[in-house]
Amino acid sequence: GVSLHGVDLSGLPLESVDFRDIDIRNADCSQSEFRSCVFGDNFGPVTAVARIDTAQELLAAGTFEGFIRLWSPEGELHSAMKSAGDWISAITPVTDNTISYFSSVDGTIGRISWASMSTEILAHVDAQIRGLTILPHQLIAACADGTIRLLNFGTGAVQTVKVTDFRLKVVRSFPGQGSHTILLGGDSGELLFFDVSSLSISGRLING
Repeated sequence: GVSLHGVDLSGLPLESVDFRDIDIRNADCSQSEFRSCVFGDNFGPVTAVARIDTAQELLAAGTFEGFIRLWSPEGELHSAMKSAGDWISAITPVTDNTISYFSSVDGTIGRISWASMSTEILAHVDAQIRGLTILPHQLIAACADGTIRLLNFGTGAVQTVKVTDFRLKVVRSFPGQGSHTILLGGDSGELLFFDVSSLSISGRLING
């Protein structure tokens, strides 16, 4: 087979390439665009998944290496985007039929355009992000230091709010109801209802 071991492929558009018999270990694929390529699917653990309903149904998966990969239901790889320096912790559902958001444990918060198959970094915070959800006008990131980070879409500003002394791992919103309440979970063994308007805990569900 062909060896591209250690070759600089950064920024290259790669289309309809069959990589199953090509050695690309340690190749620099940062900012490369993979379109309709075939892989042996040798990649690290999948750390986030999302169903992408745009013009066609697709499956997105974030991986341990910081890639976001996109497949068709038949298993064809449409795109592989290097998006962060560490594993992808969350991919949100599609908004406006073209956009999702993602986070990484390296503190990256980014936007995915499914129309152009590209990613854009929106912010970088000084904490491990473990979960991400969307509210009107902002993104909410749950972090391992017990904080949430609120990213304002209009200004790009990030607000930090300390919620708990335990690690937060998941965050969920309640779309379609005009609610400003999010649900947080983590190592404390309880579910926290957090009011984003008042930036305070509004309720708890304690395990046991």
